[in-house]
Order: sequence, then structure tokens, then C-alpha cells
Amino acid sequence: MASKIKRVDLRSSEKNSWWTEDENLGAYNTDRQTVSCDEFKDILTRAQAIIDEARFPNAAMWKKALQDGNAYAFVAILLSQLHSLCALRLDFTFVWKSGFPGLMLKHALFTAPKGRLSTFECLAFVDYGSNVPIPPDSEYVDGGYVDGHPSCEPGQFMAWFYLPSLRTLWIWLQDCQEILACKRLISFDRVGSLVLARPNIREEEAIYLLYLMKVPKRLHVGMEVPDLENKEAILEGLKHISESLSFFRSAHVPRSISQPCFVETEFKQQQTEAF
Repeated sequence: MASKIKRVDLRSSEKNSWWTEDENLGAYNTDRQTVSCDEFKDILTRAQAIIDEARFPNAAMWKKALQDGNAYAFVAILLSQLHSLCALRLDFTFVWKSGFPGLMLKHALFTAPKGRLSTFECLAFVDYGSNVPIPPDSEYVDGGYVDGHPSCEPGQFMAWFYLPSLRTLWIWLQDCQEILACKRLISFDRVGSLVLARPNIREEEAIYLLYLMKVPKRLHVGMEVPDLENKEAILEGLKHISESLSFFRSAHVPRSISQPCFVETEFKQQQTEAF
């Protein structure tokens, strides 16, 4: 059955109220993302076996998450067995809940024993957390938050840029260090549509991503940063891709200003292309 699955969409229907203190930071309530494993012992056993067979790094962390009923860890293991997956959309909570899908993908592409995990040869459309809502006002921000968002596992982002058949990437990008440091030949030159949804990255990192794109058609940059200090370099990066770019939108606005979500309004058009 797994070989027949080509599209996965796991996003919450809840909206921006998640970020407010009045809602008890709904999405930050870990109890909502755990399930009892008592009735699914066979699934737990098989998931843990996959961890061992594929020689996951930090296997103890993965097994504990599975034993604790962490739904995000279970989803990541499920995805690792979908060899025909073409399109994937994951909720923003996957990004800050330990980043299990991204960590799994990095292992699957670079370090897993051959044949144990999917190498995602068909995966062309990825939406990894682009539905992230507007963060709360500064009065609600804890010390562990970055620009109003909780800190995220930095190792989860790099592998998405190395998918061999990637054409469209919408991502809540919180860290670029591994992308910049990796010496492997990146597969990003085929990407025609890029959405950086409220990324917490430096200007020079955004410029680097622009230069990686060879055949861009659609670009959306929703920078969550203070006033840009390096506007000229950003413009140079855009000039580099201007010949093939048919749609560009920048959402560099103060976080306190509510605006329509590009990803949702544009999805109807791209849904036909991706699905």
C-alpha cells in the first residue's frame, strides 16, 4: 500500500489564534501532539525496528519519542517508507516540534543504508511549515523564542534543498548554516517556485538562496527582519534571476501588521501543477 501513496497533506485547520496567550499557546501544548501507544504496540515495534535497521543517528531520541507517543516522530517514520511520494505538505508545527521529518530526510538522503529508507526520488513539491501564523506581540515572547517563534532544531532544513527531483519548495526556514556549509552538489537548480515563509535568516543567506535558483518562476520572500541593511545586495540577487522570474512578491512588513497569506491564496493555482 505504501508504494501507492503519492501525496500527503498534514496541516491543521486551526488559525492564527495558536500564537495568542489567550488560547494558552494552543499549538505549543505538547499534550495535543501525543497519542497513547497502548493500542498500537505493533506499530510502535515496527517503527522502532525501522530506526534500528536504518541505523538512525541519535536512535535513543527517536525511540523515546515513539515510546512517548510523539505523533510527529511517527509521521516521520511513515514518510520514510513512502518510496513513490510526489507531493508533501506538512504543518508548521512539524518544524518546531524537534523537526523530525527534516532530520529523517537528511539521514535518508545522505547516511542511511541503501534500501532501508525512501530516497524520495519522485518528491517534487514540498511545503514544510509555510502556514506558520503571525507570531505574538513581544510581550508574549519568552526568552527561548526567536522573533516571536520558538527555537527550532537547526539540522532539519538542509536536506529539503537536496531532493533530487525538487521543483517547488515552500518552507518556514529558520536556519541556513548547514546549507551554506554543505559541500555536496545541491539540487536546487531545478526549483522553479520558492516560498520563504517568515524566515529567520540573515540577508546574506537569503541572497545565497537566490543565486542557487537557475530557473525561477515564482518567488515569495516574507522576511521577518528589521529594516534591511543590505538592500543593494538583495536587488543584485534578484537581478541574477530576473530573466526567468515571472512572479515575485516580498512581504517584508512589520510583524504586527496582518496580511493575507500568500501561500494559501497561491496554492489553488499551484495545486494543479503539484497534484
